[in-house]
Amino acid sequence: FYRWVVAGQTRDVGVLAQEYLSARLALDPTDAPAGVDARATATIEELRRQLLAEPGVRGVAVGDRLPGMTHPRGRFEVEGDDAPPAYGYPVAIASVDTDFFDAVGARMLSGRAFRATDIATRRDVAIVNVSFVDRVLHGRSAVGQRIRVPALNNEQQPGPWIEIVGVVRDLGVAGADEVGLYRPLTDYSSVRMAVRLGGTPEGFANRLRAIASNVEPALRVHDVTPLNGVGIDQWVESQYMSRLLATLSGIALLLSLMAIYAVMSFTVVQRTREIGTRMALGGDRRRVIAAIARRPLMQIGLGITAGGTLVVVAFVGMFESTPTPLEAGMVAVYAALMTTVCLSACIVPVRRALRLELSQVLRADG
Repeated sequence: FYRWVVAGQTRDVGVLAQEYLSARLALDPTDAPAGVDARATATIEELRRQLLAEPGVRGVAVGDRLPGMTHPRGRFEVEGDDAPPAYGYPVAIASVDTDFFDAVGARMLSGRAFRATDIATRRDVAIVNVSFVDRVLHGRSAVGQRIRVPALNNEQQPGPWIEIVGVVRDLGVAGADEVGLYRPLTDYSSVRMAVRLGGTPEGFANRLRAIASNVEPALRVHDVTPLNGVGIDQWVESQYMSRLLATLSGIALLLSLMAIYAVMSFTVVQRTREIGTRMALGGDRRRVIAAIARRPLMQIGLGITAGGTLVVVAFVGMFESTPTPLEAGMVAVYAALMTTVCLSACIVPVRRALRLELSQVLRADG
């Protein structure tokens, strides 16, 4: 979980985020009469036109999500694929306007971008990223392929087939190599906007608000911030949860070590008479200690081996990679700590028993 949080905070979003000023735009529903969709579309388009006329503005991208933000995920199936529809593939989904990819400097690697006719006719088309091609299609040509997702009101009923018309590079949807899919933006009533500027983005914030107010007084502008700050807040809760999880894990580890020490120590104490008898018969100290500690160490060794194997399997399954050197080192430290506790639990009572006379051992046992 912590690895996922760190990866989310440090991932490359695929654009020069420090050059963009982002904002969340919403048309006030109390002031919007019937036909809000058409009004919202016209409002956002007029705002875009006036922003592009401003000196220093290089582009305006509009979508329901921006690079660096987490995207909603869905499952889908590829036409002709053997995977059953109920399984499908997880994909991060965003809806963007026709100029989105040009505005963020992401040209089409193959196929085409969205057209105005795609939105006007609500054509079922999509653009996918490189990770989609690599991980889902295994390098096959994506343009012309068809996919479908479950219907919005019934996950068991498949929706219409959607044709892939283009491929774009990864733009940091939810992970470094997250499978991403883009649909044409049709609902402009609440969108995100990223304005690419030649100078410092923060200095354009007031001007953005002024232009938006001039275009439509009912248009609300929220969360005005540079694009490299977008998405940071969404990781705060996850970071808090990861720290809480680490604290609880530390407490659980401490309690488990105390329990292991107590059980191992009790087991060795039960063999005090055996230790005393062996020593009275001239047994070697090292051999006695080795004989007593052999079984507990074998148990701990088996536990560490099984736990290490489960950790590797979990990493491969969740992250499709092996643990990093730091993570492997943490597992090694844990194994060493377990071994040390086990040895202490064995050696301390053994050394105490070695100091006793045979008569004391027999009295204590009787």
